[in-house]
Amino acid sequence: MPKYKDKQHGRNILVYDIQALSKKGLKQGLIQPSKLGISIPTQQCNIKQARIVPRHGHYVVEIVYERKETQADVHPTLIAAVDIGVNNLAALTSNKPGFTPLLVNGRPLKSINQYYNKRHAQLQSQLMRMDAKRRSSHQMEHLTFTRTRRIDHYLHTASKRMIDLLVE
Repeated sequence: MPKYKDKQHGRNILVYDIQALSKKGLKQGLIQPSKLGISIPTQQCNIKQARIVPRHGHYVVEIVYERKETQADVHPTLIAAVDIGVNNLAALTSNKPGFTPLLVNGRPLKSINQYYNKRHAQLQSQLMRMDAKRRSSHQMEHLTFTRTRRIDHYLHTASKRMIDLLVE
């Protein structure tokens, strides 16, 4: 007897290769998967495929494209050092002449975590008063998802800036 798929674990990744994307849309800077009726603006030109990935309560569109790698000039005598901390997430220095040391502020991460812990405790308290059996709610899952995205974005931005500074 056929059954419905599970709401969370029964969803599949939908992959569109370049042949299933609208050619007119690509020329206009839009990704338009066939038979879906959605348009996603993009600035990438060498697109190989588009993936629609199910996540917790929503879908994420991933664009796979090809890009040439450029090799940075490597000088074996130059050395960089990174000191990882909490208030100062990273302190970066190098023996390159004229290099200005860089401090990456870690307080925004502490603030994001502090807000998450405070709000999570409030929601947990409310949940225990209403229903002692449940351990999580949609609000708590959304709060965790938002916190994870904000932390990932901050760390990715900080690491990209550090790498760009060292490659110069």
